[in-house]
Amino acid sequence: MPMTVAVTREVAPRVRGFLASVMCEVAPGVYVGPRLNPLVRARIVNVLGEWQMALGGAVTLLWQDGSKPGGLAVRCFGEPVRELCELDGIFLSHTPLDGDELVKLGLRKRSLKTEGKPEDHPFLPSRARPEAPELESPGAVEDQEPPRT
Repeated sequence: MPMTVAVTREVAPRVRGFLASVMCEVAPGVYVGPRLNPLVRARIVNVLGEWQMALGGAVTLLWQDGSKPGGLAVRCFGEPVRELCELDGIFLSHTPLDGDELVKLGLRKRSLKTEGKPEDHPFLPSRARPEAPELESPGAVEDQEPPRT
């Protein structure tokens, strides 16, 4: 019976109460079950899975499992701040970049819909920007008649 750890973030009081009924809360939002029966853990997973849409936060459940990468099984419920991925047999955690961060890194162009005029857009190639009229002389623009409507 391996140790099970649950870490919560901004969850409803009923989730905290449920976890406290089967595990010991050792720090705010951190629950530990030192010798949690696999059937009890399966029940916790089922309940959290049913409540997932109403969690209003996130719960990450971890326990020892020799068949998983790094010997650690991880289940996330709700909307975790970080995504977990496996690389070379270990779990890595990363935070997905939002649109502004991708633009700052040059990995994505800004959307014209959210920006100002296209001529002000720094990521448009020069051929896509409207061309300014070529002036032959300083007074050339003043000599032209305005278009009639």
